[in-house]
Amino acid sequence: MIDERTQHLELVAASLTQAYYSVHRSGSPDHRDVFETYSFLLGALIEHDSQQPGESPLQSSDFIGNE
Repeated sequence: MIDERTQHLELVAASLTQAYYSVHRSGSPDHRDVFETYSFLLGALIEHDSQQPGESPLQSSDFIGNE
């Protein structure tokens, strides 16, 4: 993946993470929560970038964290 595209996906993941935590109501997340959310979203965006239109790397059973 070219650097420009990677940087774009990183910015999108960071924006989505920030948006998620701006409305997250269950107390202040620690840095691990924020990093795990960002990593999860970035991985999904990178995987989605290589898929055919209409496909998604995420399933309804996917979750963030080690629960």
